[in-house]
Amino acid sequence: MTDDVILRPYCPADRELIEDSWLKSYYSHASCWMGWVSVESFCTLYMPIIRALLDRSRVRVACLRDSEPDVVGWAVLSDKLLHYVWVRDGWRRDGLGTWLVADLAPDAMRYTHETEAGRAWVKRFPGWTSAPRELRKEAKCVL
Repeated sequence: MTDDVILRPYCPADRELIEDSWLKSYYSHASCWMGWVSVESFCTLYMPIIRALLDRSRVRVACLRDSEPDVVGWAVLSDKLLHYVWVRDGWRRDGLGTWLVADLAPDAMRYTHETEAGRAWVKRFPGWTSAPRELRKEAKCVL
């Protein structure tokens, strides 16, 4: 990983980027959506879930050291539950996603959103399990 990146607290200015990148990434890379729902319908239906999770969870943001608004990755977590990790193209495969969850990685953890790349990524963390039904508790206002 590069010394050009730091972790910083989430701020309200990050919300639009996180919502947009989460929607686009999850729609594009989760095989459960492909082919049976339009991107417009997906965004309309799934945005309230993302917003509820952002309101109730911890968000870690990775950004450029010299330009904090330039976000290169983020993770949304609550307790021992990982909701989503996103890393910008060009910054992937350099350990940034792992760094965002590093203090949680040694422990058994559950994750709520699964993508093709995510399935391969979590294999490096023995004991982690998929727990999509946990969304009911975490985003209870919309499910």
